[in-house]
Amino acid sequence: MATPDDVEAPVSELPEVTEGARYGNRTWLVGGKAFAWERPWLAVAPAKLAERFAARPGRP
Repeated sequence: MATPDDVEAPVSELPEVTEGARYGNRTWLVGGKAFAWERPWLAVAPAKLAERFAARPGRP
């Protein structure tokens, strides 16, 4: 999975890109519209996620 630092370099080189914050997360914008942002880690433990998906048979 890409980190925000992996994304920052190529995204910052695009024309008219600005960096800001939305909902407390780093966000990249063009013309005031967000097109990429940091997503915080889930507060749910991986075991809980596995439990939730196991309860949904036939679904990925």
